[in-house]
Amino acid sequence: MEKNANALNWFEIPAADINRAKTFYEAIFNTKMEDVAENMGMKMASFPVDMTTKVSGSLTESPMHKPSQDGAVVYLNANPSIQTILDRIDTAGG
Repeated sequence: MEKNANALNWFEIPAADINRAKTFYEAIFNTKMEDVAENMGMKMASFPVDMTTKVSGSLTESPMHKPSQDGAVVYLNANPSIQTILDRIDTAGG
């Protein structure tokens, strides 16, 4: 049976004020977040990466995603091939 290392690959938590959100998450998780270069009008701050699991995520401030309206965006791991995952959808009832 083929097994992915992690089903979760990346997540994004929308924030209305990324600096305020970054301060909050750094305080509650007792960690340091890194600012990421702005991309397509989206400001980001990333959580630390656990290199054993290679799973991480970020806070995002963007007109595309509104906090409390859209919720977190979760990216799932389809390793080694998206086609392998797509081929299972019909038999799984999708």
